[in-house]
Amino acid sequence: MIGGTKVKSGGWLHLHNIVTYKKEQEMCGICGAFSQNTIPVDFMVKQAVKVNHRGHEAVGLAQVSCDGQFNHFVGQGLVRTACTASNPKFCEFCDRAREIAPTAYIGHTRYSTVGPSDLAHGQPIGMCHPKFGQFYVVHNGQIPRHEVLRKELEAQGQWFQTQSDTETLAAVIAHSEATTLAGAVYDLVERVDGAFSIIAISDQHLVAARDAHGFWPLWYGFDGNGGVVFASEEPALGRVYYRAEYIPAGTVVVSDKAGDEYGTKAQTVRRLERTHACWLNAVYLSRPDEGIGSTATMSNVRYALGGALADVCQVDVDMVVGVPDSGLDAMFGFAKKRGLSTEDWRAIVRNRFAPGRSFILPGQEDRQDVIRDKHSVTMRMVHGKRVGVVDDTIVRSNTARILTQMLYEAGAMEVHWFIPAPPIRFCCYYGIDTPTLRELAAHGRDEKQIAHMIGANSVTYLPLPVMLAVLERYNRYGWCTACVDGDYPIAVT
Repeated sequence: MIGGTKVKSGGWLHLHNIVTYKKEQEMCGICGAFSQNTIPVDFMVKQAVKVNHRGHEAVGLAQVSCDGQFNHFVGQGLVRTACTASNPKFCEFCDRAREIAPTAYIGHTRYSTVGPSDLAHGQPIGMCHPKFGQFYVVHNGQIPRHEVLRKELEAQGQWFQTQSDTETLAAVIAHSEATTLAGAVYDLVERVDGAFSIIAISDQHLVAARDAHGFWPLWYGFDGNGGVVFASEEPALGRVYYRAEYIPAGTVVVSDKAGDEYGTKAQTVRRLERTHACWLNAVYLSRPDEGIGSTATMSNVRYALGGALADVCQVDVDMVVGVPDSGLDAMFGFAKKRGLSTEDWRAIVRNRFAPGRSFILPGQEDRQDVIRDKHSVTMRMVHGKRVGVVDDTIVRSNTARILTQMLYEAGAMEVHWFIPAPPIRFCCYYGIDTPTLRELAAHGRDEKQIAHMIGANSVTYLPLPVMLAVLERYNRYGWCTACVDGDYPIAVT
């Protein structure tokens, strides 16, 4: 933990002119790039689109030129709605980009786990350091004890404008005694115990890092001309993704220019015996083409989990259908193992023009409304049948309850839910939006009670040891299961 660092007062200027005091943590998408050539705005926007599935509420970009000129933009909603010619702020950002010719940038797509959905909490967040000057930070994750850390920083003269833990991380960097941004991020990884993947830029460096527990992913890849691209997920690296490298837990990657030479180097700053990758990231959040291990993808993992569920499930059904999209791979694995036809796998259809992931929407009413808007059930496929529905998880039960009702309305005789993961019974304090126990369908309920709550005939979960056995085929370094068993790897307050 940070503690006892002596710093001069008055040296840390916050670059956002915003005052709000709502508690805020994030599980988001982040991206960035560092190049010896000018990086076009359309490249930045395309990279942000590729991580937009990790956050729908806002998008932010910050860029810097080789002579230290900065440019910053934050817009509400999806990338495709915020980064358009109809948005005057984005047009101003583009005009400024043409003037400064940026050679580095960072981007962020926001999913707030606690707090308001407003631009006041948009990223990137900028501050100034007394020695290396202006910098911007984007962050994916959550700092469980950030209020304690914040009090220590306030005692050192830091003034906070939000309750965002991203702002807390930026303040840690701003208060570092290091003389470079890279050195300050080294300090952060060594001293702060939390769940974070971050990317930061100054006029000299682009620095990316993951916490020592390795909760959230971060990748980088090279373009062959001294340039490097960073993103939360391997496929988001675009044309260089096939040369991607996964940043190990506790590691800092620095891209900079020394004279006429451009270079990128990685250094592990803090190493733990066991890491704690988020299992829900593998089962739900990541794109199916996201890499894991040396040869596999998340699609392979989900297919294997579905097959494992078929081995333990005691319920017989006439057909099985996956909730699109994150339940489909597991559904195919389940059907293959059970010998069920997948001819009717489109019995539940998703409207691609409806809003995206309901789980990451900020309000309960918004979540419920969007579920019916984005799903439809094909009566011709389910009428008169015992239907097994495969979905990645049941968290609050909104999707399961409403889809069960829709299936019965379409004439299904029975509805059984098959979940290729264990029940989520505890809150997450590391970046997933499960802030209260009363919101969790599985907290204090067994499978029969959950089935009754959603109106289904049954619910079958994959036992935790079986899920871990499957996951560890692909990643042997350890998984965080705190939301399942209450075993929190970082103490929470």
